Amino acid sequence: MKVLKKIVKWFLVLIVGAISILVISDAVWVYGTPALAQEEILEVDHVAQSVSEIDISNDVKIIGLGEASHGNVEFQELKLTVLKKLVEKENVRSFALETDFSGGLIVNKYVHGGDGNAKDMVKYLSFDIYQTKQMQDLIDWMREYNLGKMPSEQLSFYGFDMQNPEKGVDLVLDYCKNQNLLNEENLQVVLNPIKNLSRGLSIEDSKVAFETLKKIQSRINVAPKTAEAQLVSQVISNMFHALEYYQNPGNDYIAVNNARDAYMTENVSWIKAFEEERGNGRILIAGHNGHIAYQDRFFTTMGSRLHQQYSKGYYVIGSDYFYTTVNINSNSGRSNQSFNSADPLAAQAKRFGGSYYLDFKKIKEGGEIFNLISKPVSMGSLGETYSFLMHFYPPSHRIQGRPQDYYDAMIFVYQATPIQPFVK
Repeated sequence: MKVLKKIVKWFLVLIVGAISILVISDAVWVYGTPALAQEEILEVDHVAQSVSEIDISNDVKIIGLGEASHGNVEFQELKLTVLKKLVEKENVRSFALETDFSGGLIVNKYVHGGDGNAKDMVKYLSFDIYQTKQMQDLIDWMREYNLGKMPSEQLSFYGFDMQNPEKGVDLVLDYCKNQNLLNEENLQVVLNPIKNLSRGLSIEDSKVAFETLKKIQSRINVAPKTAEAQLVSQVISNMFHALEYYQNPGNDYIAVNNARDAYMTENVSWIKAFEEERGNGRILIAGHNGHIAYQDRFFTTMGSRLHQQYSKGYYVIGSDYFYTTVNINSNSGRSNQSFNSADPLAAQAKRFGGSYYLDFKKIKEGGEIFNLISKPVSMGSLGETYSFLMHFYPPSHRIQGRPQDYYDAMIFVYQATPIQPFVK
């Protein structure tokens, strides 16, 4: 009996010891790595720049601006800061956001002098994350910039996503009414089910709706080529893409992201070609780092596809935080959660007023910074899914990778703060 008690005692000691080691190891992983990452890198002093010093090669036609998280004020403010710079110095005349194409067209109408106000316009952006004061400011600035300017000098707003095509239904209906297309059919009844596409369509509803859309698009494509006709035709193409997208199994992460990024790539290419017809050869696109970057661990990113298509014509500016309190979505609603990237380059932003710009072309080989961008380093990456377990498992919000494999340049923020989406 005594032997059995000793065995049980030592077994419990081993279990408690193992758990203690795991807890300590996890604490070191979560908190120790960021502490080590804050070591001062004096070499950064010679290459750190402000965002106003961004310089883009003339070969570049599409500039990608990434955000390490969707739910931070600083990354949303950067969209406007970078856009202003590129409009002033780099001849950019259009901005495309990771939001639905059809919703982007409604915002674009306002930007060009249409009715409404910017706070209402952000409601047409697909996701809560962009229904903020920061995006309102960007839309207002674009509208104000356009006042009194020639059409060729005016700025345009686009969305390059395709997940939420519901708002496009009214755009198609209005166009058909104005052009007397298929007036013999009750288009309102036939097309309205598409407004529930993301929640699922019956086989019969989807068949009738999309056969009708094919007829409308074929009529548009043989009619005189106007800007409005081209835009409505692309709205319809996005509806087709959305239908295909929602036919992917929702639990197949790789298939879903490959499909979405392929469709977004098509939209960006379409926007670029459409803008070139207006005489505008350069566009700024903005979305999550995971789509803008040249690569991802699991799927082929939009950035990778654009690079393959345009080579040096595509340029990527990524971003990262050192500390963040991010507004993020979970099953119980939105909340503010705090994380750390353990990125040693982001830690340096504390010495530069909280943020700085790093152009990888300006970094000399052999130095400490070159080693950091050319070897795997920890970087922050937060999407729109939160679980409390993320605080104990850093790979759920940090990626390990060589920065130069992902981006051409980066903007680092020391402390990122949460957005406050407008209450619906």
